[in-house]
Amino acid sequence: MRILIYGAGVIGSFYGALLAEAGFDVSVYARGKRLEVLSREGLRYRYKGKILTAPVKVLSELAPDDRYDFIFLTVRENQLHTALQELSANCSPRIVTMVNSLETYDQWETVCGKGRIIPAFPGAGGGFDGNVLDAALTPRLIQPTTFGKTDGTEKALARVFWKAKIPCAVVADMHAWQLCHLAMVVPLADAYYAAADPGNAGKDAVLMRKTAKQIRDNFSAIAARKIRLSPGKMQAFRYLPVPLVGFVLGFVFRSGFGDRFMYQHAMKAPDEMFQLHEQFYTWLAKDVDQKALMRICSCSRSCRRSRYIRRLTYVAYKASYVCRSEIPARPRGGSSEIKRCAAERILFFIQDKENRYPENLTNTEHWIIIRKKIEYCCKNTV
Repeated sequence: MRILIYGAGVIGSFYGALLAEAGFDVSVYARGKRLEVLSREGLRYRYKGKILTAPVKVLSELAPDDRYDFIFLTVRENQLHTALQELSANCSPRIVTMVNSLETYDQWETVCGKGRIIPAFPGAGGGFDGNVLDAALTPRLIQPTTFGKTDGTEKALARVFWKAKIPCAVVADMHAWQLCHLAMVVPLADAYYAAADPGNAGKDAVLMRKTAKQIRDNFSAIAARKIRLSPGKMQAFRYLPVPLVGFVLGFVFRSGFGDRFMYQHAMKAPDEMFQLHEQFYTWLAKDVDQKALMRICSCSRSCRRSRYIRRLTYVAYKASYVCRSEIPARPRGGSSEIKRCAAERILFFIQDKENRYPENLTNTEHWIIIRKKIEYCCKNTV
C-alpha cells in the first residue's frame, strides 16, 4: 500500500514515521527548509530515548499520475484550500484531511473532486528538537485518531492504523465532532493567550475557572442547536461543577501532557488558533441570530417571548466575546431586566464590531440584515 504525507510538519512527519515503520510504502511531500532537512538528514524522530530514521521517501513535487492509496493532508487550516487545489490534479482516489476547520466537506470536494475526502483528525502532538521530531500519540481514552464515516473506505483506513498500532476510532458525524473539538480547544488556546505568563497559565485559578465556564457554555450552545455532542463523554462538561473542571484544567495545563499537546501547538500556531476562534464564535452567533431574532420580532408577549429574550441575551454575550470586549454581567433579575440587558448587550456588540471591522462588516448584505433585525428587536424589548 502506497501512502503520501502532504505536509511534513509535526503531525505529518509523526504519522509518516509510524506508518513507514509498520511496513507501508510512505512518501513525504515537503517544501522550503523542511525539504532541505529531510533531503539531507532523512526523517529523524525520537523513540524511547533513541533517535531513529524512518524509511520514507522525500518528494519535492507531485506528478499528476503518481497514484497513492491514501494521501494524508496534514496542513494548517489557512493552507487547506491551496493544498486541495494542488491535489485536485493528482489521480489518487482518497485524501484524508487531518485539519482543524468548520467548513463542510462538500466545500472541499468542490475543489479536489467529489467522493475523494475522508474527514479525519489526528490523535498526536509534539514538536521538533532541532531537526529531530519529538512527538507522541495522545492516550486513546482522551483522543484517538478519528475518521468520519464515508462509503466504507474509512474501515480499510482504520485497519491500516491498527496494523501500525495507532489507536483510532470512526464517528458517524465528523462535522459535529469537529465542532465539539473546537468548543474545547479554542478556550484552551485563549487561556494561554490571555495569561501574563502562558507557560504558567495553569497556576492562575481565576483564568482556569473562566476557561471551564467557557467550555461549558460552548457545549451547551452546541447542544441547544440539537447537535449531538461527539464523543458522548463531552456531555460531562455541561454538568460538572465549574470549580471542579477549573481545578482539573489547572492540573492538566501544568502537566507534561498539557505542555506537549496543548501549549506547544498554541504557541506555534497563534494565527491558526485566532482564525478558528473567529470562525467558531461567529458560527455560534450567526446560527442563533437569524432564528432567535426572527422569532422575537414575530412572537407575542408571552412566556415564550421571555424564553427567546433569554436566548437573545446569550447570543449577544457570545457575539461580544468574538470581539474580545468587556460587557455587563449576565442579568439574574426578572423579565424586564433581561430585556433591558439584552438590548444593551446587542447594541454594544453592534457598535464595537462595526468600529473594529468596518471594512469587513458594515457593507455586507448579511450584516445589514442582521443589524436591522437587532435594532427592531431592541426597539420592541426595552
